[in-house]
Amino acid sequence: MRSPNHSRRRCEILLAILAASLLAVGCRHGAPSKPIPHPHASEAEIRAKIVGTWRLVQPSSASPPVTVRFSSDGSYECSVTRAGFPRPRARWVASEGFVRLFDTTDTNSALGIQGWLWHVWRVGDQELEVLIGDISAAGPSSTFKRCED
Repeated sequence: MRSPNHSRRRCEILLAILAASLLAVGCRHGAPSKPIPHPHASEAEIRAKIVGTWRLVQPSSASPPVTVRFSSDGSYECSVTRAGFPRPRARWVASEGFVRLFDTTDTNSALGIQGWLWHVWRVGDQELEVLIGDISAAGPSSTFKRCED
């Protein structure tokens, strides 16, 4: 006859093996090792589709309404000046899923030292979705609808 200590020890070993197995499976199915970046529009998509006038629709609380115009010559115009939107006139450049806006009145900006960075998540024929501001910001994106020129 086996002692009660032998049975208890056997249960402890089985529980330890079970716990280790669950831990190994859980670690293998955990969070990805690298963060998954938000998809973004390609540089070619941005250049081909961003030219035109866009009205901010989300967030919808903008007062006065915000409209932006991207021209094929690289110029940019905005109906308002506030956080994320440079002065009424600027220059724009598309690069690797981003649009960089440079203030044309700032000599440092022309050198790429200052400016605004918009992460372009999606650009279509009628809708533009961007993250305006610091790339580390976790805030919501901004959605624009194309205006008739």
